[in-house]
Amino acid sequence: MERPVLLVEDDFSTSEVLELLLSDDGYDVQRARDGGEALVAARENHFGLVLMDLTLPDLLGDQLIGVLQPYLGSTPVMVMSAACDGARRAQRARAVSFLPKPFEIDVLLQRMATLYRQPN
Repeated sequence: MERPVLLVEDDFSTSEVLELLLSDDGYDVQRARDGGEALVAARENHFGLVLMDLTLPDLLGDQLIGVLQPYLGSTPVMVMSAACDGARRAQRARAVSFLPKPFEIDVLLQRMATLYRQPN
């Protein structure tokens, strides 16, 4: 079963590790380093889930969710962030899930699996 995920993370090491871990768990991961790359990816592909950081070099993640929304439709967005106001910002942007950094990979995988089981 193909499970495409858009991973929006500007920290190369973090995105590389997450891609490896998610791929090992059966996800087909496409990485984007910033809002511009995420927008191109969302225009050109269908994803079952978007996993994104709030702090990006060109656009704040909560703003990016609004920009991506016309291309995502009902695709769920999960936000991960170390920002002290991250949960509030993610909720305001209508992300379906928030995960504070640092997090346990098992928690991330469990939440992702739950979101993938929910109908879009």
